[in-house]
Amino acid sequence: MEFGGNSQSIDQVKKGNRRTWTKQEEDALIGVLEDVVAKGYRYENGSLKPGTTTIIEKALSTTFPTCGLKANPHIESKLKVWKKQYNLVYDMLSKSGFHWNDVKKCVEVDSDEVWQSYVQHHKGVHGWRGRYFPLYEKLLNIYGDHATPPDMVEKTNQNHIPGDTDREEESPFSANQTSSTNSAVSSRRKRKTPSDNISESLVKLAESIDKMVEKSNELVEKMIEITVEGAKKKENHQHNLMWKELIRLEIPLDDCIDVLDILVEKPWAMNVLSSLTDDKKLNFVTSLLKRR
Repeated sequence: MEFGGNSQSIDQVKKGNRRTWTKQEEDALIGVLEDVVAKGYRYENGSLKPGTTTIIEKALSTTFPTCGLKANPHIESKLKVWKKQYNLVYDMLSKSGFHWNDVKKCVEVDSDEVWQSYVQHHKGVHGWRGRYFPLYEKLLNIYGDHATPPDMVEKTNQNHIPGDTDREEESPFSANQTSSTNSAVSSRRKRKTPSDNISESLVKLAESIDKMVEKSNELVEKMIEITVEGAKKKENHQHNLMWKELIRLEIPLDDCIDVLDILVEKPWAMNVLSSLTDDKKLNFVTSLLKRR
């Protein structure tokens, strides 16, 4: 499927606050959705994880730098419409008498009676019998084997932002696309797609993050090494000072060694010894040796 560059300017696809997506943009959005779902950005219930639309926005801006598509309102609005359409088809296919025509890419019904009965109990399904909807199988992969109940679909649709309505009902990709266009799309599927570019970008991003983490770990290890080395030097310096102090007090060499061992084992004693006068230091050392 060819996504190509965006041949239409922003002015050509906007009318007031309404945003009409181009065929290339819709193709790219589907490709990105398939990619993020494959990478685990979808919950088990079929909904996308928080922040996913922002990731999609950045991916689309890479392919179409001047498109001006934003996570809110454009992408979220488009996804709401697609989810509503998907739910409608999914619900129909879950009922007896309905089946999917894989060649015509539409829902077929066994009889007029079955269809009329269904229409009477379900809002918004008029026109969906036999309607060309090539997105269904891709959306089935994107949303998973889940669908929002019809009443919830209506509530979701009521929350649709009026100022940025997407005219998906008239979209040549969402519905009523000609078979010649479908054939042309099939013949171009071997060409590199935006999702391929996005996948490559994500791989490069992951590699960059790995390198950053590796460097960060090396820096942390170096800092720990420096800290430990500094602590050892400080400790050795204190021991040297204590040794000199014991020698200065003219304590016998063997006693100096024993006292230093005690001071190393009991850092508090080292602090106390440093704070005493010379005569009291001798008494303190004598007491330490007796207690040993």
